[in-house]
Amino acid sequence: MSDASFVKRELKLVFTYGDNLSKTLTLMGQRIACQIVGAGLIAGVMCSLRIEGMTQAQMNALSKLQASIIMQSNSSVTVMARSGGTSAAWQTVFVGGITEAFADFSGSPSVAFMVTAMSMATINTAPVKAISFSGDVAVADVMKAIATQAGLGFQNNGVTDVLKGGVTYNGTAGEQLEVAASATKTSYIISNNILTIWPRNLSAKGTPAAEISASTGMIGYPAYSQGGMTLATLFNGLIGFQSLIKLTSDYAPAAWTQSASRNGEQTTGIVLPPYNGLWRVVRVQHDLQSETPGGQWTTYIEAGRPEIVQETIYGQ
Repeated sequence: MSDASFVKRELKLVFTYGDNLSKTLTLMGQRIACQIVGAGLIAGVMCSLRIEGMTQAQMNALSKLQASIIMQSNSSVTVMARSGGTSAAWQTVFVGGITEAFADFSGSPSVAFMVTAMSMATINTAPVKAISFSGDVAVADVMKAIATQAGLGFQNNGVTDVLKGGVTYNGTAGEQLEVAASATKTSYIISNNILTIWPRNLSAKGTPAAEISASTGMIGYPAYSQGGMTLATLFNGLIGFQSLIKLTSDYAPAAWTQSASRNGEQTTGIVLPPYNGLWRVVRVQHDLQSETPGGQWTTYIEAGRPEIVQETIYGQ
């Protein structure tokens, strides 16, 4: 899905690799297909790249076979995007550790370099010290301490839970985060080298919401999904996991507007929410292509109502 208007759209990749991460390679002007998926928690953000136009020497330097999800080198890639030409600012849309990188000769003479990266890759392997607190401690303080050890920024969006009686967490930074978050049903994501956390009872009140409508770039109409709804819009890098969006659409899927029934009988006491209004993003996917006429520049969103999203994230 793409915008038919002629707009210059570019992707820039910065690879960091080698002993002690001493080498960098910046790519611009290549034909690149990029898919970024953010689902939060232990999955973090995942990125797939298909790059044409690299030299054999460049591909050899970056090639890396995948051993396993939790055994990776610390090579990394940063993805930046801009639309509108050289006067537009670059926006960082992904930072993560490379889990797989190889040259694909199956379409020869058009050779592509394939890269898979994850925002959680490095913290799932990098050794860190055990985190220990002897008394009651705010879970936000615990997660900030883990983030600091892992070299990450930190943002707390209202988590106030307290862990009682002292805690000690061992393992990698990723393992420590998951244990601390699970203890209080705190949701989190590592994106662009920042650990962001949200409470289980997250409220939409007073939270800025991104406007989504046909006039802001929505493509087609929303569609019903089991957890809420899905939609597509022109690329918006500011929308991510747990973002709040305000939807305005002339169309509402039948599943949200028809009366609820069970076994052919009308149920009572069930109020189905209107389709327009506030939604909390539970999964976001950015599909981007550069140097490709009519290429993708699209954000796909799956969202649920704010009052139920936090409960469903942990399946309770």
